[in-house]
Amino acid sequence: MSEHDEVYGLSWPGKHAALVEADMPSHKNLILDNKTSIDPTSTENLFIEGDSLDALKILQGEYVDRVKMVYIDPPYNTGKDFLYRDTMSHGDWLNMMYPRLVLAHRLLRGDGVLFISIDDNEVENLVLICKEIFGESFVEKFIWEKVGDGDAGAGKMKVTKRHRIDHEYIVVCRKSDSTFKRRMEVPSFKNVYGNPDNDPRGPYKAGNMSKSEVKSNPNGKNYYSVTAPGGRVLTRQWHVDSHEFARLQADNRIYWGKRGSNVPAVKIFVNEPRELVNSSILKGLGSAVSATKRLRELFDGKNLFDNPKPTQLIERLLYLQTESDDIILDFFAGSSTTAHAVMRQNAMDGGKRKWIMVQTAEKTDKTSEAYKAGYETIAALSRERIRRAGEAIRFEHPQVVDDYGFRSLRIDPNL
Repeated sequence: MSEHDEVYGLSWPGKHAALVEADMPSHKNLILDNKTSIDPTSTENLFIEGDSLDALKILQGEYVDRVKMVYIDPPYNTGKDFLYRDTMSHGDWLNMMYPRLVLAHRLLRGDGVLFISIDDNEVENLVLICKEIFGESFVEKFIWEKVGDGDAGAGKMKVTKRHRIDHEYIVVCRKSDSTFKRRMEVPSFKNVYGNPDNDPRGPYKAGNMSKSEVKSNPNGKNYYSVTAPGGRVLTRQWHVDSHEFARLQADNRIYWGKRGSNVPAVKIFVNEPRELVNSSILKGLGSAVSATKRLRELFDGKNLFDNPKPTQLIERLLYLQTESDDIILDFFAGSSTTAHAVMRQNAMDGGKRKWIMVQTAEKTDKTSEAYKAGYETIAALSRERIRRAGEAIRFEHPQVVDDYGFRSLRIDPNL
């Protein structure tokens, strides 16, 4: 290989075969199972039982460039995941993930995003293959603080010789240079603020709008003059351009002091929601402990599933990335937290999002609580979680008309 043939990336045994596998069509079919479906004639949601690679290939026919968001929580390759063979070599794990990520990329819309939960064990390898598939500048990471305040099990998190591991990652793969929505939140002010000009919107904090005249650069950005209501002319660098300044003034969002000649201050109303810049650290969105507790409550106190993700975490991703009619896919569905989160998000904002869950026909361990409760496969447990979650959300939000059903499909194993 010459120097010109060398490229930056990750190589491992079987990589070429994994890519070839992604391009090989599937000749398998989906079989509808009415007995395990809910409202199959009217629902637009899909639950597919079978291998995720086969499912992703089948979905190419109808869903290429249609999916707005993919969230997956794949096996972490740590030896602790009871759903999948979770003690693979790094190469085996990459061979499993690579073709699935290639196919997921093809299903995403131009403004679509793939979110992948992962821990430190494979995060570096995952980022490298995602950059190869999505492009160097379209891959980034969130950090999820998976230990909540007051978690009784916080001390049981993985401990190294140096520190306790309280986080996981969410690798973010964008198909284009799209942006996330910003959240609206009422500021939590510690001090009490007044309303000196009796603004009908209530009390406000006076925010700085400019540099001082001494520190302003005449050749810098947003250097211009404004005239106060009292006639005073102020020339300096402002934190907004002249058009935004005029808009704020027209909306009575600038306070000039009692005599109308002070340096202007922007009104930040105490009770008014404002846009927050999204943080790369996801905090206060449930925890590993709270997710287990919620799932236990849903199943009458039985502990049937290990390490589920909290719905609040997925709901935040849905809020950032999706709109009312979007399609969401999870091809490592597990207990179907994603479907639960989509239904909750629809109930909260009146959306009509549709979901597609894919779960292997993995058998539950005969010594597990899930098997003892009558769930012989993870898929059966997953479908039951969706059914119970739908009933709970319908009870909590009786005024919301949503699609709580799904067509239960199985990949024909005979082909």
